[in-house]
Amino acid sequence: MRPSRTAKEGNYDAADGAVTLASDMVIIGTGRGNFAQRDRSPVGSVMALDRLTGKVMWRVKMLDTVLAPIAADATRLICPVRNGLLIALDLRTGKRLWLRSINGIRPLLAGAVLAGPTVYAVSGTGVLVVLDARTGRITEKMRINKPGRPGTGRMSISSPLVANGSIYVGSETGGRQCLIGAKQVPKPSNASRRK
Repeated sequence: MRPSRTAKEGNYDAADGAVTLASDMVIIGTGRGNFAQRDRSPVGSVMALDRLTGKVMWRVKMLDTVLAPIAADATRLICPVRNGLLIALDLRTGKRLWLRSINGIRPLLAGAVLAGPTVYAVSGTGVLVVLDARTGRITEKMRINKPGRPGTGRMSISSPLVANGSIYVGSETGGRQCLIGAKQVPKPSNASRRK
């Protein structure tokens, strides 16, 4: 593999976030910002590389850095963008499927998770947002920061985890939480119960 360059600036993109393996592709979020500061001229991208050759298969420009892990299933990617947007892309083409603001203009620094037909994302201000994976429609919101202590650093950066019918998440002032029995969480298959 070789580093990619932005088309206009000729500068190397920083790829500070997690790398996602999806099918035969390596998915990378890039950009000029970081977890602590937004760049004065924010720009980012999501790119798909062939996992065997490193060839860029497609690249989509974003309005800000993509730092958090990108969630993937067999057909789509869910990309958290630092500017507060959650963007769904087609896995094979990079075509935008939907875009949703879940955090206003505040930073979105936690990764999202795809669990069947549902997307779970945590805003920087400590709100767990539940979305329809196909349309991006928000179906539920839940504050996960401690009541009366909303958080001041916008540092809810813990990506949610879905396992065995529960959602595990952390927040700036609410600590670690296990949300049991959410109707959106798919039940585990019999195969995943066997050990």
